Amino acid sequence: MITGRVLEHWNTVSMTCRASVLHQINPIPLISMHPHDTESMDIRKDDAVLIRSRQDEIATHVRVDEAIAVGSLFIHFAFYESAANMLTSDALDSTGKILEFKHAPESIEKTTIRPVHSSYSA
Repeated sequence: MITGRVLEHWNTVSMTCRASVLHQINPIPLISMHPHDTESMDIRKDDAVLIRSRQDEIATHVRVDEAIAVGSLFIHFAFYESAANMLTSDALDSTGKILEFKHAPESIEKTTIRPVHSSYSA
């Protein structure tokens, strides 16, 4: 799993979700997966999935995206209700002494758990 930013939102979306144009473009937290991975797991666009790591688990919806490498997942960390950094390790990089928030091993499965969506409104 790779975490990062998306164009429409940054930080905790506390301000960008209140901007109607930005919120309409990207209104809910999503995890992006390559089509080969979604097909092999019988997962479709907008399915709810449960993502687990050694640290925690979160539920979110799927976005099918050919730009994501096969075998990888991308989740942006802007939405508090799918806090991607909860899944990452708190280990420090030996050189930079910063947290390893950029990637983490995980498992993913379809779920009936309904992901929580932000109460922010534009």
